[in-house]
Amino acid sequence: MKCIAAFGLLFLLVFVMLPAIPSVVATGSNRASIIYSSQWLQLDIDRNYILWACNDTCWLFKGLYTIAENYYDHVENFHAQTTWSIMSEKITHCEQEHTFATVLYIGHGGFLQMDGYYRYDIFEQAEHNDWTNPPPSIYDYWIYERTVNGKHRFVFLWACRQGNEPGSDSPAVHGMAYCWTHQPDLSEDGYGSPDNSPYCFIGFENASPRLSEWINENTNNRYKHWLVFFYYYALNGNSINNALDKASQIVGYDDWDDDANPLYSGFWTYWPFDGPMEKGYYQGRMRIYGNGNICLIG
Repeated sequence: MKCIAAFGLLFLLVFVMLPAIPSVVATGSNRASIIYSSQWLQLDIDRNYILWACNDTCWLFKGLYTIAENYYDHVENFHAQTTWSIMSEKITHCEQEHTFATVLYIGHGGFLQMDGYYRYDIFEQAEHNDWTNPPPSIYDYWIYERTVNGKHRFVFLWACRQGNEPGSDSPAVHGMAYCWTHQPDLSEDGYGSPDNSPYCFIGFENASPRLSEWINENTNNRYKHWLVFFYYYALNGNSINNALDKASQIVGYDDWDDDANPLYSGFWTYWPFDGPMEKGYYQGRMRIYGNGNICLIG
């Protein structure tokens, strides 16, 4: 594991120095990747790690250290610029102009309890330390109205609550996994029991960890490092499930489903603000819905 950790540190030292490139157009297989983030209620250290994660992932989709440039014609990085106006426009564009689209969002999420169901939301960009003025929400059913052609094949929302359930259209349209994919019967264990659909959604049940927190302090890797490693492997021809395994291995675990891996088995994460919920520790775990055997490359 010492060699693995050393490689991880070298790889990440290169990546944190990469500048932001907001968009690129190239020849390929007409795929698109859109990256979003919000700085609302983020500590300074987390704002840095979110910036690095968005930039690193953008570069990976551009083909730095990967083969993605042969597949992705359209890559855009909207770090700290997330609005519904931008997102709705990009969803429509990807649905109409591309054969395959991926989305990464890093920020905060929540839910509203309705009559017998929950509706889920993520948040637009806002001042990082102003909890008394929450930014506008982006609701799951708004997304459903845009993803009409089924082109969004892989969506990763690094935000609280967005993986609580796959969702459905009963008693009303709800659930981020359903609203991005329009698939009513996504497997609730896309890693262990993947379905046969061409869709995969990753989110968090209850809390999501801050990117600056350690995933494995023994190997000097934080959650941000795991996230970038995941995309590195996924954009070099591995399936989602294989990328989950390899990213987990490089930060010090046997596989994704190693009970010691906190993303798989569950973790406690610290909420450092006095609002809109109480400061303290909250529990969560990552959920994979749909078909983890799909590939982002190929």
